[in-house]
Amino acid sequence: MFQDLNKWFAPKPQPIFVHPTLGSFELDDGIWTGRFQGIELSLAGNESAPNEALFVAATALLDRFLEVKETALVYLVSQDEAPDKEDFTCYDLELLREECPNHFALRFMLLGDLGGMWRVEFEDGAPLFLTRDD
Repeated sequence: MFQDLNKWFAPKPQPIFVHPTLGSFELDDGIWTGRFQGIELSLAGNESAPNEALFVAATALLDRFLEVKETALVYLVSQDEAPDKEDFTCYDLELLREECPNHFALRFMLLGDLGGMWRVEFEDGAPLFLTRDD
């Protein structure tokens, strides 16, 4: 009897989705996350899989990732009193708006800025704005 109760209250395993090119993704708080070539990918989707249009957009962005990252870094260091671009490390590509696969963000860490997250949002390939969170 108690074994049946344990089934009801035991934690459910995290859903996993495997993409043939980009690898495995896990669902956490409504966002699918995975890693590809050292970069975390965060994609919106539903309970069973990431959004297919966002996969297509992510694949296209990863094909030209060095160019996109450089554009973000140039934008970052163009801000007043910005640190050197060599001090930033890109760690995440986010595509979180299912209705706008051309809207994405790159997140960076800054050397010596413990806990800080620098985020450059793009739309149609151009940087829109920069945010920093602790």
